[in-house]
Amino acid sequence: MLLIAASYFVKNKSGFLLFQSSGIFCLMLSYLCNAQYFAMIGLGIGLFRSIVFYLYERQGKEASIIWCYVLCAISFAAYGIVNLGVLKSFHPADIVYLIGLVFYMFIFRIRSIKTVRFTILIPTALSIVYNVWAASPIFAVISYCFEMSANILSILKYHVFGKEKTSATIEAAASEDVIKTEETLEK
Repeated sequence: MLLIAASYFVKNKSGFLLFQSSGIFCLMLSYLCNAQYFAMIGLGIGLFRSIVFYLYERQGKEASIIWCYVLCAISFAAYGIVNLGVLKSFHPADIVYLIGLVFYMFIFRIRSIKTVRFTILIPTALSIVYNVWAASPIFAVISYCFEMSANILSILKYHVFGKEKTSATIEAAASEDVIKTEETLEK
């Protein structure tokens, strides 16, 4: 979870996707050790999603929107097979979960890290709602709260306070240039 939280503090999209992939891989290993094989399926799809968009990002290309639809179809098929077919279980909260998955698929395609940081708040909040509603273990709720907190801190760092520092720096440099120009004119 630390790797996923750290992904929000990377300045570029490819770094974000690399940290996300690493974090998902580590979560998959922990699920393997706990014999939570069905949960690993969703993480596997998430890992595949992160890698696909990472490869496009590294090439400086925009991934086709078709990837989002393909990944959504794979996610819905996996949900249908596991939850409805094998486990024979459906909880109304699953709809919130599936809506969150769709958001993740389309958000990971966005190339602007700033837009990703702001929009990913939606599926993260949906994940928290889902885990509370489905009475998931408290660790799941805490993990998503931790992830959302990291994202909010990164937004504050890079897009709220960082923006003000940049503006202040530009204003200070501009006033310095004005002072130097006035000194030059006086000579």
